[in-house]
Amino acid sequence: MPKCSKTIAVLATLFVWALSLVPTDVQASCGSSNRLSMSNADCVSGGKHNWKHYGFPRGRAWAELDGSCYHLLSVAPDRYDELWVKVDRKSASDWTWKLTNVNKREKSGHATIRGVYCCKDKGICNMSDVVNAGSCKSRFSDDEHGVAGHEYCAVTGSSASGLQCTLNLTCLNLAGGSETSTLRANWHMLHYYEIEEGIATFQGSGVPVENW
Repeated sequence: MPKCSKTIAVLATLFVWALSLVPTDVQASCGSSNRLSMSNADCVSGGKHNWKHYGFPRGRAWAELDGSCYHLLSVAPDRYDELWVKVDRKSASDWTWKLTNVNKREKSGHATIRGVYCCKDKGICNMSDVVNAGSCKSRFSDDEHGVAGHEYCAVTGSSASGLQCTLNLTCLNLAGGSETSTLRANWHMLHYYEIEEGIATFQGSGVPVENW
C-alpha cells in the first residue's frame, strides 16, 4: 500500500475513534443538575457495590422500574413516557440505561461507581410527575361530563396521592339547581366514570361509586 494511502487509512481510523467519544443526546443529558437520587425517585430503585479485584477497582450497579410507574408509561404524556438511569463511574464512561420493563437491570465493570441516578430531564422519576392535581382534573374534564339529568359537572378542586385522585365536583341540573360532592378514583379509571341523577358510576355498570 502506498505511503499516502496508509496515512489516509490511519486518519480515517482516528476520525472514527474520535466520533465514538462524542456523547449522544442521551449520554449528554442527565447532567449533575438533572440527576435524582434513588431515595428521591419513587418510580425506580437501584444501588451500587464497589470492591477491589487484585488491587484494581471494580463496581456493580443495578436499577429496577417500579410496577405502578411501568403501567403509567404507556398513557403518560410524551415528556414522561420513558425512564432513564445514569450510572456515574469514576475515571470511566458512564452507563446510561433506558428501563423498559420491571426486570432488574445490572452491570459490572472495571471502575468505581460513584452513584446511580434517575434522569429527571429524560422522563418520569416520580409518580407525581404524571399523576397530580392538574392531570387528575384534566383527565376527568376532557371527557366533558355533561350527562343525563345535568347540564355539566365542573371540577372545583382536585388533589392526588399516589395513583388516587380526589375531585371536588359541582353539578348543575336541568332545573337550575346544583349538587356538590367528592369523587375519589384511580387515575387510570377517571375516563370510565359517568355522572347521572347525582350518582357517579362506572360506565354501563350502574354500580354507585363510594364517596359520591
